[in-house]
Amino acid sequence: MLDEMVERIILNPKQEMGTRTGFFQTYIKTYVDKQDDKITNLFNHLLEEPMESTELLEIYVAYLVRKKASDDAFAPVMHKILEVNPSDRASRIREISAL
Repeated sequence: MLDEMVERIILNPKQEMGTRTGFFQTYIKTYVDKQDDKITNLFNHLLEEPMESTELLEIYVAYLVRKKASDDAFAPVMHKILEVNPSDRASRIREISAL
């Protein structure tokens, strides 16, 4: 029940971004190393949503770095960051290096 409420807040584009990022960070801290699939599933839902900011995406990138994920795991995130902010040079370099 609590998970559903948190997910609704994170996925709600009308919710203030500071609230969404705070809940996403808490969500990750709660499930990291326990139920990583919950984090990945939530993030996959985020990828499907239109975004105006890269903040949630950057939190997920930090999570992937912490997990020492493969370059393949970063590709969809970097692509979405570039979709939202085409001038993000670091994302462009990371996406190219994953090719």
